[in-house]
Amino acid sequence: MPSSTSESTLTAFAGFRRIASGPRSQVIAELRKHRAHDDDAQPFVFDDSTGERLDPRSARRRASNGSRRSDEQATRSVGRPKLGVVAREVTLLPRHWEWLARQPGGASVALRRLVDEARHVHADRDAQRAAREATYRFMTAIAGDLPGFEGSDPCPLRR
Repeated sequence: MPSSTSESTLTAFAGFRRIASGPRSQVIAELRKHRAHDDDAQPFVFDDSTGERLDPRSARRRASNGSRRSDEQATRSVGRPKLGVVAREVTLLPRHWEWLARQPGGASVALRRLVDEARHVHADRDAQRAAREATYRFMTAIAGDLPGFEGSDPCPLRR
């Protein structure tokens, strides 16, 4: 699952050698040191929680703008900020709307309850799937061009 914290953990590689790992600010500092010593190698930077490859330049910008962004978000007050309510469209069949209308508290309360229950029941499975997807994203980015990566033996990470 994607990380939404401003101080997420990253890992940086130069080729197949890990050059930094840890909080975003620490990895950015290490990248600056590395860049001063090795101008040719473009490092790979990954978000540890999602396996997504990040552009090192945008990671640096995000690190420097992170505190300013959170201050801006705190001053904005749209909707119901205490609850973090986000209005979105949901498309259901008439029988679903009829069932929701009969539920105590109405459709919104029933939907929130159903989602919370499903999140709880499937938390382990969802975490395993997210970890598998993050691992596959990382492996594809770091080793996808290597011979045999997509060989005849299917990768167990994609199941």
